[in-house]
Amino acid sequence: MRRLACYETRHAGDDALAVHRHADAYAALVLDGCHVEVSIDGPRACTPGTVMLHPRFHAHGNPLRRRG
Repeated sequence: MRRLACYETRHAGDDALAVHRHADAYAALVLDGCHVEVSIDGPRACTPGTVMLHPRFHAHGNPLRRRG
């Protein structure tokens, strides 16, 4: 049986995660701040409460910025 991992990451308001992929599918919940995720599917605004679902190997980047 495969175990699911749950963890929290924090990023500075001026961080930028270059386009990358994850080997496993996952869901991400935005708790604070905001960013626009960029991918082949187009840009998507991610604000607190947004849940992002990513299939395996989905290429995406995360330029981050903090609001208030």
